[in-house]
Amino acid sequence: MACSLIQEWTALGYTVFVTGDHGINKDGSHGGAASEQRTVPFFVIQPNVKGRGDTGQIVSHLQIAPTILRLLEIPIPSTMKQQPLSFD
Repeated sequence: MACSLIQEWTALGYTVFVTGDHGINKDGSHGGAASEQRTVPFFVIQPNVKGRGDTGQIVSHLQIAPTILRLLEIPIPSTMKQQPLSFD
């Protein structure tokens, strides 16, 4: 179901972001300070753009909001200190 929705949305010209707000460790704990609880996947699926696969790039969650604002052509507030992601 999710895959067909992503295909539908990209066909309509939408950029789709898929991520999580926290990970889970092998004991099932989440939301803590351990690396496996703080490191989550982040996928950017753009219409008419070939995917790059796993780039191994590490980005901060603090970059997501300014990235979305830039894509929407909304000014990024000075309180957001992280730079938006570049897809070049």
